[in-house]
Amino acid sequence: MIVKDDRVLFARWLRNPRRIGAVLPSGLALTRAIAAEVDLARPGAVVELGGGTGAVTRALLAAGVPPADLVVIERDQSLYRLLHERFPGVRVIHGDARKLPALLAKAGVGPVKTVVSGLPLLPMPLKAQMAILSGSFAVMPEDEIVLKHRFSAFIQGSSDLAERLRAQGFEYVLILGTVTTVCCESSARDAMMLNFKTVMVSDGNSARTDQEHAATLASFYVTFGDVMTTDETIACLRANAALPAAAE
Repeated sequence: MIVKDDRVLFARWLRNPRRIGAVLPSGLALTRAIAAEVDLARPGAVVELGGGTGAVTRALLAAGVPPADLVVIERDQSLYRLLHERFPGVRVIHGDARKLPALLAKAGVGPVKTVVSGLPLLPMPLKAQMAILSGSFAVMPEDEIVLKHRFSAFIQGSSDLAERLRAQGFEYVLILGTVTTVCCESSARDAMMLNFKTVMVSDGNSARTDQEHAATLASFYVTFGDVMTTDETIACLRANAALPAAAE
C-alpha cells in the first residue's frame, strides 16, 4: 500500500520529472543516519536542500535540531506549501538550491553550520551540480575555497593549498573528488611528496570506469599513502578526536 507522502511525491514527479529529483521519500534509516551527522553543539543554522515531503526535516527535528535553527529550501511550490504547513516552527524558503547564497542572504539566515542535501546530484547537469556544491561551501565560513591551476592542487604554481594547510597545523590530507585517475591521484601523490599524511577515500572518488578507479587506488596504496572508505575515514576521525578528551 502506498502511503500519503509517497503519493504526494510521486504525483509531483509525474507532473514534472525534471523538477522533482526523487519518486519516493527517503527511508527512515537513511534520514536518521543523515541527522546523526549534525553536530548539535555547534552554533548556527542547519540548511536542508530539497525538503520534499519532510522526511529528512522530521529526522533532523527528532535528532534535536531546534526548529528555529532549521532552514529548508524547496523549489516546488506544492511541496513548499506542504512543508510550511507541516513544520510551522521551521523556516521554509521557496527557491532553487542553485542560488543558495542569495536565498539565505535575502532571508537573513546566518551563520550556517551545516548543509544537508537530499537532492540527487548525479543525474543533474554538471553546471547545476557545481552551483549547488559551491553555494553550499560558500555559506559555511569555516570551509575555504582554493583555486588551482594544474591537475594537482599541490604542485608548485598550482595553488597555495599546502601553505594554507601548514599554517593551520594540518598534517593529514583526505582526497575526494573526480577524476580518480587525474586530479585526485596527482594531488594525492604530490601531497605525500610534500610530507602530508595522505588518504584517498575510495567511495569519495570517481573515475570513468570501475577498473581505472580500482587500479589507481591500488597503485596509490602500495607506494604513496592509505586508502579508506568513507565509513572507515569517519571512524578514524572520531577516534582521533576522542584521544585528547581521554588523556585529560
